[in-house]
Amino acid sequence: MMKNGLARRILGDSTVRFLLVGGIIFFAYAQVQSSIQDNEVTRIVVQPEYLEAIVDNFSSKTLRSPTPREMEGLVQGAIANEVLYREAVKLHLADGDEFVRRRLMKKMEFILEGMVQVDQPDQYQLQSYIDANKEKFLKQERITFQHVFLVV
Repeated sequence: MMKNGLARRILGDSTVRFLLVGGIIFFAYAQVQSSIQDNEVTRIVVQPEYLEAIVDNFSSKTLRSPTPREMEGLVQGAIANEVLYREAVKLHLADGDEFVRRRLMKKMEFILEGMVQVDQPDQYQLQSYIDANKEKFLKQERITFQHVFLVV
């Protein structure tokens, strides 16, 4: 009887009920999120732009379009590469790798170069710059010496 009274008193407390219901909701939410994230991580979608790039790459190497069978192999290869990439990221293989770091920096430089449009100066602009900065373009006088050996 003592146990029943203690259980009733614990379950009768609103704080305990609140924590119990909150724990159940938290656990259910974690399970749903985990299943959603698993589906998103395991789903690989090959975008049309990527397919076009695969075909262009194949065509530039072979000078023809891929057959349906070759296209299937190209897509499967792309999927295999994506799986390997995702697993490497999951294992943190790129962390601390200087080669990967340099490659990413180069890629960012290429992206930034593509974003910045620099207009080429015309002849008038070039001449006005040269006129404004003559001291940078003037050559200083040079003195040269020559040794002449005489045999006596």
